[in-house]
Amino acid sequence: MNLLSRYGFWSAQHQVRTDMVMFFSLFYLMYAGQVSIELTIIYSVKKPIFNGCI
Repeated sequence: MNLLSRYGFWSAQHQVRTDMVMFFSLFYLMYAGQVSIELTIIYSVKKPIFNGCI
């Protein structure tokens, strides 16, 4: 017995939609988290200070 015949079309559609939203939200959170970590690393690196000697 498959999901469609057991619960009906609209119930199955709702479950699939919920799963897809959670799936794509995972990728968004991975991307957004990665960008914030990269910006933190870029702006936290100390620039070398030259005292006039080359």
